[in-house]
Amino acid sequence: MPTPLLEVNDLWVEFKRPGGIVHAVNGVSFSLQPGESLGIVGESGSGKSVAMLALTGLIARNGKIVRGEALFDGEDLTRLSAHELREIRGRDIGMIFQDPMTSLNPIMRIGKQITEGMLLRNYPPAQAKARATELLRRVGIPNPEQRFNDYPFQFSGGMRQRVMIALALALKPKLIIADEPTTALDVTIQDQVLTLLDELREEIGMALIIITHDFGVATNHCDRISVMYAGELMETARVDQLIARTAHPYSVGLLESTMEIGHGKQPIQPIPGNPPSAMIVHKACPFAPRCRFGTEQCFEQKPPLRRVEAGHLSACHYAEEVMQHVAEQIHS
Repeated sequence: MPTPLLEVNDLWVEFKRPGGIVHAVNGVSFSLQPGESLGIVGESGSGKSVAMLALTGLIARNGKIVRGEALFDGEDLTRLSAHELREIRGRDIGMIFQDPMTSLNPIMRIGKQITEGMLLRNYPPAQAKARATELLRRVGIPNPEQRFNDYPFQFSGGMRQRVMIALALALKPKLIIADEPTTALDVTIQDQVLTLLDELREEIGMALIIITHDFGVATNHCDRISVMYAGELMETARVDQLIARTAHPYSVGLLESTMEIGHGKQPIQPIPGNPPSAMIVHKACPFAPRCRFGTEQCFEQKPPLRRVEAGHLSACHYAEEVMQHVAEQIHS
């Protein structure tokens, strides 16, 4: 295997709140190869966005990385200063956030926002403008020479998200992190934005992390998927493995509660119960109270994240039984 572009090992992130400590990310480990697309999936509050924001130095002031490492191109992001992280964010890691209206500066022209990072890195102004205009054209903005001088409010939601993609690509990053990039967009625009990211990844060779609560987005636009719950990694696998040989009950629940074309009259099956409080560190399986496969062991002993087949990890005592159950359901 080639050296990973990003390798995260045993990452823990906490927030200090008046009521106590919020344990947002608890011992998460994963890796990403150059040019690979990874989907990080889970319900709201599972810690997926916090993990990525912590690595790039963008979490709130009351949050901190307690321990762990994140090797990006061989350099540990967790040991860098705020200034060093800003340099990497602009140069090597591009970010696409959930809401482009609040992520873009409403009183700064689009062109100035895209060229700002280039000018700070000593691009000649004419070259920066030419690249920004070309990026706007590449992401599908009509009349980019004219729209270069427009403000964000003059763009639709889908067009603003395309501008965010152009901004993220400005300095030719090795990695793009897209945090719920299709939130509040209608399904047609969602597909256009995600297809554009796929095309750019293939064209430029960048790696891509898509953070989403939508299993359908991840299965259609990623090479591998990591499933998070209660700040922990439940399962990670290639897309084909995760669909055909699901090895964690939480992943099964997410798949069964996702509407896909071809379901016909098959009913959606929501996961019962609610996620646990993030104010506690779990000493047993955090999903046990909601799990149809749970036994006494699940409430007493935390399952390790273990290999169930090549490239497929699951944090479940009964991963093999879950895989067998899924296989029987598929063939029934």
